[in-house]
Amino acid sequence: MRECTSRGLVLVLAMLTTSAGLAQTPPRRERRPPARATPATPPATTPPVAARDLHQQGQAAYAAGRYEESLVRWQAAFNLEPRAGIQYNLSQAYGRLGRLPEERAALVRYLEMLERESPERLTDPQSQSARERILTIDDRLANTAIVVRGAPRRARVFLDGQEVTLTEGAVLTPAGSHALRVEVPGYAPFQTAVNVGHGERVEVDVELELATETSSSDVREALRRRHRRVAIGLASSGLAALGVGTTFGILAVGSARGSYVGSADASRARPLGIGADVGFGVGGALTTTAFILWRVHRGDSETTPSVVPVVTSRSLGVAGRF
Repeated sequence: MRECTSRGLVLVLAMLTTSAGLAQTPPRRERRPPARATPATPPATTPPVAARDLHQQGQAAYAAGRYEESLVRWQAAFNLEPRAGIQYNLSQAYGRLGRLPEERAALVRYLEMLERESPERLTDPQSQSARERILTIDDRLANTAIVVRGAPRRARVFLDGQEVTLTEGAVLTPAGSHALRVEVPGYAPFQTAVNVGHGERVEVDVELELATETSSSDVREALRRRHRRVAIGLASSGLAALGVGTTFGILAVGSARGSYVGSADASRARPLGIGADVGFGVGGALTTTAFILWRVHRGDSETTPSVVPVVTSRSLGVAGRF
């Protein structure tokens, strides 16, 4: 009985000791993996630095004659850092490429931005040069034209299907590609394509060829009109000669009135009288020839009529071909 009691006490004490040990054991902490170092993010390139690099690249391309590339570099620099000076550089590249409208627009933007950025610089030589260049571009754009050479006065000129009137042999037109057509009676139409740049005056030499299908009546009518123009010219010249002869005659009569043979007045009147005779003779011959040509010639000859006054010491007349 006593032995059983002792065993029970030992068991109870063992249980109490175990409970106390467990109560005093500290809690286990959770282990975390060591933190990894995050690499530092490289600083982004600031716009001014990138714009400066692009600007320098544009300058190098411009100096080497690569104007298209300089436009790309400078425009990218302007997008990052809008400054008036870049617009001026762009205008120079546009000018080298012959792109006048873009050059003018860049110069206008340059002056507008300069007025906001540095108004005091609006009076410097560069700004003045920009204003003068704008006026020059405006004048060139206003005079963009096609100059037609070799077309007779009776020719009809068509540009892009519309009949136009030549002013001093030229027709103003916007830049671009145009279809030019010249029509003259009795000749095959002359046609060509003309490419005109901004501010350019392109010359076109018209080469006419006789129409292969022109009827004989059309040819006769064209010759008749040409011969009648000759007749009008002869008549005008004849009337002018008659006027000169009349003037000399009046002067000769005035000088000879009341004079006697061998006097000074008679000597002065003699050459005036000769001039009057020549004027009347030539004028009469020319007007008579013009009248005959106008009434008689039917245009059935391809020979161009011509009349030449003939004056000798003993005779006065005309020589002609009809």
